[in-house]
Formats: sequence, C-alpha cells, structure tokens
Amino acid sequence: MQAIIWDDSKMMLGIKLIDEQHKHLLEITNLLATTITKNSQKKDLLYIINKFINYTIFHFTSEEALFDKVNYVDSKNHKKEHSEFLNRFKETQSKLKKDTSYANLSVLDIAQNTYEYLVKWVVTHILGSDKKY
Repeated sequence: MQAIIWDDSKMMLGIKLIDEQHKHLLEITNLLATTITKNSQKKDLLYIINKFINYTIFHFTSEEALFDKVNYVDSKNHKKEHSEFLNRFKETQSKLKKDTSYANLSVLDIAQNTYEYLVKWVVTHILGSDKKY
C-alpha cells in the first residue's frame, strides 16, 4: 500500500498543535499500510487500531477544546463526525478481538478495508471539515 504524504499546501490548517497531531495521525495510518505490505498478523493490526483509537481520542479532545474556545459555529456537527468515526473504529477493534463478522475475511483483507476507509475519512476530514474552523 502506498503511504500518505503530508502536503502543507493542502493539509495545513495553520494551527500548529492540530497540524502536528494530523501529521501523527497520518504516521499511524502509514503504519497500517506497512502492515499490509508486510502481510502481518491479526495482533499487528489490532496494535495499530488500538494506537490509532487512543491517539484519535487525544486529538479529538484537543480539537474540540479549540472549537469551544473560539465558539466554532459548526462544533456540534463536527463533534458528531468525530464520534461516528471513533465508534466505527471501536467496532472494528471489537470485532477483531472477538473474531466476529470477519470470519470469511483474511487479516490482510480486513487491514486493506480498514486502511481504505481510514485514508478516505482522514484526508476528507482534514481537507473538508477541519478546514472550516
């Protein structure tokens, strides 16, 4: 899988703290791409998903505190996007741990599906919703 490269001209918001956190989210996303390339095991995928969830919680908390600080008008909808995204990844994590809903998929297939969703959401979110505040 091809890694996502940070592009200041397109992705930078101009808020140093948030830009650095976004870069770190992309680094974790790229770990998933590496896992796919190396044909890693379920434990590797779970490790990355756990790492991503934990960092995402930290990032969303930071970002949402800024919303409140600047009275961002679309804060409610943006927070809802965050919540839905996080719930999706917690669900994936839970299914992987319990081996449910993925009985017919290989770890590689799960990792690829997760990566594709993650790339689409993260990039779209940074370039779309995050650019609004």
